[in-house]
Amino acid sequence: MREQTIILPPVGDSSAENQLLRSPHQGACTLSPYVILLMLLGLALAWHNRFILDDAFISFVYARSLAQGQGLTWFGSRVEGYSNYLWVLWLALGERMGANPISWAFCASISAFLVAIYALWRLTGLIFASELPRLMVVVLFVTNYTLLLHKLSASTPPRAPRESG
Repeated sequence: MREQTIILPPVGDSSAENQLLRSPHQGACTLSPYVILLMLLGLALAWHNRFILDDAFISFVYARSLAQGQGLTWFGSRVEGYSNYLWVLWLALGERMGANPISWAFCASISAFLVAIYALWRLTGLIFASELPRLMVVVLFVTNYTLLLHKLSASTPPRAPRESG
């Protein structure tokens, strides 16, 4: 076996420590104009494509029961008919605070979508040195129709649109 030696900078050398700990893209919490434009584009697309699936009302019923102190019940029956426990808890919090469940779900979905856009921009900054590939990745994310349907249906499982007729 061949031994490898790793040479580390001296412990007291602050310039070497700073180079090791420095992010490749400083200004971690600043919003670039590109991110702002992409978030606005995402917000516009999200608002334009918003809708509510009938499956979302299953979560609304469980959330209402929980907020009213009846536990996670389906019209009084203790049946586990939800597949999104944390989403039901989030909706129950909105119910408890007196918010309209549909509005609460839309606000949460759109907010999570905007945070995801920003997080993806930051993540791509760790991978790519140039802004062009970062922009391409985030634009593809923002304009993905399936993602928009999933994020803004007020329900967690994505559904494909059905053909009419």
